[in-house]
Amino acid sequence: MGNDIKTGAKQILASYKKVNTYKKKQLLELIGTPTLITDREGMIIDYNSQAFLILGLQKEDLAKQNVYDLLQAKVLSTRKDKETTKNLDLVYQLKGHNSKAQSYFINSYYNSSAEGIHFLVATDGTNDPTEALLIIEQKYRNLVENATEGIFIIGLQGFYLVNEALCRIFEVDMEEMLKTDPYSLLPYYERDYLKSFVTSRINERILLHSKIEQVFIKPNNENIICEMSYFSTFYNGEYVIQGHLRDISEIKRIKKELEQSEEIYRAVVESAFDNVCIFNSKEVIYANKNLCETIEYESDEVIGKSDFKWIAPEFQKRFFRLMNTPNHNDSSLHFHCVLITKQGTRKTFVFTITTTVFKEQAVFIAVGKDISLKREQEKERRLTRRKNYIVNNILRVIAESHNSEKTFMKLIKILGQEFPDKALELSTIESDKIFKVYSYINKVASVNYISSEHYKEPLTIEDIYYGNKEHILTVSNQLEDQAFYKAGYKYYIKLTLAGLDEPFGYFRCAWKNGYTLVENRLLTEIIIEISIALESFLYREKVARITRQTAEAEKNKLLSKFSLIGEMSTAIAHEVRNPMTTVRGLAQLLKEDNPQQKAYYDMMIAEIDRANNTITEFLNLAKNRVEKKEYYNLNLLISVVIDLMRTEALMKEIKIKTNLLTNDIILYIDTELIKLALMNILQNSIDASTAGEIIIINTSVDEGNFIIDIIDEGIGMNASYLEHIMEPFFSSKPDKAGLGLSVSYKIIQEHKGDIIISSIAHKGTSVRVILPL
Repeated sequence: MGNDIKTGAKQILASYKKVNTYKKKQLLELIGTPTLITDREGMIIDYNSQAFLILGLQKEDLAKQNVYDLLQAKVLSTRKDKETTKNLDLVYQLKGHNSKAQSYFINSYYNSSAEGIHFLVATDGTNDPTEALLIIEQKYRNLVENATEGIFIIGLQGFYLVNEALCRIFEVDMEEMLKTDPYSLLPYYERDYLKSFVTSRINERILLHSKIEQVFIKPNNENIICEMSYFSTFYNGEYVIQGHLRDISEIKRIKKELEQSEEIYRAVVESAFDNVCIFNSKEVIYANKNLCETIEYESDEVIGKSDFKWIAPEFQKRFFRLMNTPNHNDSSLHFHCVLITKQGTRKTFVFTITTTVFKEQAVFIAVGKDISLKREQEKERRLTRRKNYIVNNILRVIAESHNSEKTFMKLIKILGQEFPDKALELSTIESDKIFKVYSYINKVASVNYISSEHYKEPLTIEDIYYGNKEHILTVSNQLEDQAFYKAGYKYYIKLTLAGLDEPFGYFRCAWKNGYTLVENRLLTEIIIEISIALESFLYREKVARITRQTAEAEKNKLLSKFSLIGEMSTAIAHEVRNPMTTVRGLAQLLKEDNPQQKAYYDMMIAEIDRANNTITEFLNLAKNRVEKKEYYNLNLLISVVIDLMRTEALMKEIKIKTNLLTNDIILYIDTELIKLALMNILQNSIDASTAGEIIIINTSVDEGNFIIDIIDEGIGMNASYLEHIMEPFFSSKPDKAGLGLSVSYKIIQEHKGDIIISSIAHKGTSVRVILPL
């Protein structure tokens, strides 16, 4: 040991200089020998706890001491000068707190910077350093060789040292043990990791000190469990790991047997209010009172029996397979089954089964709970979740749809996909004599009209609960039954569609075989929940249809006005325009001949031009001019219109902001007419706005249409103005003819589009132009 410390001093001192304060202390403590670190002057700069105890000084005093001042005046062997870099093998008497001087062998090493590390080893009364080292090494060998626990030293090359106790643990001799690969004694799944771990810690000089339980494998392949402590040290100048092993396999086995024996008792006691059964691979060993009462058998009819007749037949095969495959991983498993009482009642149970050993035999401890009520509640929750999912899907379809036929077809398909083994039929009353029937039979959806004469019974509000009654389909002359019967369906239920007022239709569901009470109940609840929504949808569609018809009539009335004005304009345009052209020309000549009257002639010419523009607008109403069509980029056209109108907007200090689609929108249009329509609308917005206000132009695409929104912050309009805004000659501006919007509306209509205007007085107006893509 002395030689190990001496030759390892260089590595220890080098490692000490590289690590932080915490690791420095840890390194000194792991050396296992009283140790001091000094600077080039011999002043103590660090020490471990063993050296501190030997010297017997206070910490504050020890830090101020020179190592050579701690020596007695009499030196037992000549030492070198304290600044030498050679090792000093000397024996000194140290000045301690005890009156009796103590003799220690001091082995010192100085590095090139004259920093020193000093190991203090008791000499046991000898003054000869060599003899002291021999005594210390002999003590260490005796300690290792005579130890009752296994001791080993392992390095990069394998085992460096093993003792007899370690060889006894693994049942091999020492020579064979030293040749053995240490990692071959570990479980195969840990070998690579632990080899990498040990090698890296040795190479990187990482300090280790720990105590663990580890599984080892003897050369005869027997597993043992050992308690192992290990720590870093030096051996023959090499950084190594020393370990101490104690075989605790027998202790573990005895402890486990005690735990297993206690487990049976604990399971029975802790489950006193549960249903407990203990059995092995052949028969029932124990059944508590609760289980016997649950299955209505006496205890002697259960204990000692191997038929397990109280477990439902469909679960017995799996149960017996479980009995013959014990679970050895100390975990529990859950076994769901149905128990049959002596009277034949079925009860759903879940058993938590654990495996243990009792009298050297594998046994099962099963603790069961009756979950019949819980299972029914879970079924009810699943049914409710499924119903809500289907109802929400249907209500979403109803909310998003605007056409009854498409809506009911989607609805019947949703139900058909959710209940694929059923045929479904949903009918609505179209008139006193006609029903519209939507059906989904054999995964095919269809719609038909059937006379009310073919129905067996009239629909009444009381039929709302009629769906609970099952009907048998037979050869029937009733038209409502024929589709189901021909498709091979045997049974059906019928449910009236009843809203808030009167029945408005019925729902039927047919199936071929089997007991489907749960699904029929689910369908019934779904139809009841959606009936009011369906009735509201049909009412809403009826109102929308009337509104559409009214709007169409108003539109036709407006177009008739356009047509009438157009015919009048065509008839009088030439009769009025030609004389006005002559008058304008003469006024121009008179202005040149009479410059003093120029203002009057300019006014005359301006009025003639205004009248001429009005006639032009008349002609625009009259002409059906959508004939010069071409493919054109609407974004570009809008930009052209804004450029043409921007000067007038700037003169009024009005800003025009745009938010146009980034991609090109190409439409087949009459470019000049669409430009005229947009200019008229934008002109109205400019006229309605005042300085500082903003006009916003947005474009978008929605449901196959290109949308242009022109929004201003102007004076707006009240409802009475808005009602007539599209009519010719209607204007709130005295100097306008009131034809601009009429012309724009007619142009957009001729392009199969529409104009929608919304306005709030004193807040602004929004004009939406819709053009089909």
